[in-house]
Amino acid sequence: MSSVESFFEAIDLAWTRAAHPPTTLSIIGSTALMLQTKYSRTTKDSDVIETSDLTETAQHALLEIAGPETPLFKRHRLYIDIVKPGLPFLPQEPRWHPFIKQGAPFKRLTTACSTSLMSS
Repeated sequence: MSSVESFFEAIDLAWTRAAHPPTTLSIIGSTALMLQTKYSRTTKDSDVIETSDLTETAQHALLEIAGPETPLFKRHRLYIDIVKPGLPFLPQEPRWHPFIKQGAPFKRLTTACSTSLMSS
């Protein structure tokens, strides 16, 4: 399991323990690439795009669990950064690919990764 996968597994575990409702994290940027391929590089943040599924309450809870300076950040050296939907340069209809964790699936989180390729 990659360090990025173990980071999201730790988020899922904390999310489940706190009994937050299931939610989908739409992941963009290098973290999305690392979850979809064997590509690896150093990064400190995982960009999660703000969606209607990620309510304000869920955003707050997510940042309490995995935001900058949290125990999870200190352990994994990675934190969640929530990005407004108008900020990233994505296709008008981005393609989202579910990330299916090897072994047991996440209990309360669904993760979807964007592709960086734009189709014409």
